[in-house]
Amino acid sequence: MPKLPKPKNPFTPTVRRFLLDVFKPAPTLGKRGRDEDDDEEPQPQLPTPPTPPACVALQNEDTEEDVIVITALNVVPSAATPISSR
Repeated sequence: MPKLPKPKNPFTPTVRRFLLDVFKPAPTLGKRGRDEDDDEEPQPQLPTPPTPPACVALQNEDTEEDVIVITALNVVPSAATPISSR
């Protein structure tokens, strides 16, 4: 009697993993579960005040000398502070 070839196993590790994911999905797959806290409306977030910049650069043109003067300041000058004239 001649020997018949052995049939291939249809359940390779890849197919086995695929079937496992189809019939028993991992908790990370699919829709996110609902918590009891999700029923409440989200609290509105108050706008945070803008933080002052770390430094400011002022650019001025000096037409007499035909140059551009750039001044770097560590503090932003306020409108109430008078600028001294030359």
